[in-house]
Order: sequence, then structure tokens, then C-alpha cells
Amino acid sequence: MAGSVPIGERAAWWMLLAFGLVLTGVGLWLAGEAIARGLHVPDAIGASLCLVGGAATLVGGTWVRRRTLERHALRLRDPDRPWLWRREWAEGRIGSTARGDAMATWLFTVLWNLLSLPVLLGYAKHAIFFAWIFPAFGAVLLVAALRLSFRARSAGRSVLVLETLPGVIGGDLRAALLDGPDAPDLLGRLTCSRAVFDSEEELWRDERRVAPERIAFEIPDDLPPTEEHEVTWRLELRAERYRVSFEVPIFETGGATAP
Repeated sequence: MAGSVPIGERAAWWMLLAFGLVLTGVGLWLAGEAIARGLHVPDAIGASLCLVGGAATLVGGTWVRRRTLERHALRLRDPDRPWLWRREWAEGRIGSTARGDAMATWLFTVLWNLLSLPVLLGYAKHAIFFAWIFPAFGAVLLVAALRLSFRARSAGRSVLVLETLPGVIGGDLRAALLDGPDAPDLLGRLTCSRAVFDSEEELWRDERRVAPERIAFEIPDDLPPTEEHEVTWRLELRAERYRVSFEVPIFETGGATAP
């Protein structure tokens, strides 16, 4: 099946796996140097950084490969219904993005701060002043990771159950929230955003009070549908000390929906 996956998607996981193997190899070489030199501290630190980074990159590459193959299999099964190309969309039960965002941020934060460790421990005594930007940015990443962790904790195991699969351009999106907060209503926000370089441009937004068991939004007919890596539709729900976000499928169906 891998041979039928677009080359751009295959390149992503192969690059991660190759980089992980290189880092792991360098780490093993540095570990040998550290032992040969009587546990030389700088070599030991370098070995630890490379081995941890290599292992994390290999795990990430394996995960990307598995998810890519899974999504490609769903595409082959339903080529004309892109709202079934994600497993959670096909099942009609969408988990919050908060936990995945927190895990990805923590992974990047740990790797970044490991790379900054030589500066903090004084092994980069002759490093230029700008080298301290690395640990400073590491502190910013740590704060961001903590904030995302608190958000993931508040979201708990909330699940959005779709009543319309998909939400329809020119129609509506209807859903219900399971395992949400003990509140009679929530502030709901449905947004449509387009990727622009490394940021997003918000094309449309609608906010309203919704009941957890009956969430409904009308969708104008002049907006673009969901498009991977390009157009994203998000439903955000808020209450006191509670905030959860879901990526929802919004498409032009031509009358076709999930069974």
C-alpha cells in the first residue's frame, strides 16, 4: 500500500525515520567516546541529547507512517466522500484536539530544552550572546506546554458526537457533546480558517449559546469546504474553567452523506 501513497506524504515519514536513525547513530558514537574518555561529561551530554532526540524522532516517524497509511486506506475505500477519510469522522465521534496538541508541544519542548542544556550548564562558555536565545525560548515553550496541559485537563474525555455527517456548506452542522461540563449551556464558536504560510486567516465565524445535547450552526453557502492542510473548520465550546476544540468535517456533498 505504501507504494500507492503520494510521494510527498511518503517523503515526510522517510525523512523523519532517516533523521532519527542518524541522530541515534551519532548518539551511540558519542556514548562510545564518552566511555573511552572516562565518562567525559560534554560527550555524555551530547550522547544523551542525540539518543533521546533520535528515539523521539523514530517514534514520531513511525506514528506519521501509520496514520498516513490508515488515511490512505480510507481514501481508497471512499474516494468520493472525503468526510470519511479520518477514522474519527467516519465513526461520527470526534475527540478533543487539546490532548494531541499538548503532547506534541511537550515533545518539542523537551527536545528544545535538551538542546539548550549545554548553554545552561556552562559547557558553551564561549558561545555568543545569542546562544542564550535557545534556553529563553525553551522557557516560553514550557509555559505554552503547561497552558495546553491545563486545557487538555479541563477538556477531560469530552467527545463530540456528530448528528450530521458531514456538516454541509449551505446547510448546517448538528452535534452533541458527551462528558462535558455540568452546565446548562455553553458558548459555542464555529470558525472556518485558511492556512497562510505559518499562520491562519479566519474566513468566517459564528458564536452562540448552545445546549451540550443540542449543538447547531447554520453554514453559509459561499464558504470553502474542509481541505487538508488548507482549510480547517473548528468547533470550540467554552464554559467556566472549560474549553474544548474539535476539527469538524464541513463539505459540499451534492446530496451524498454518510450512511
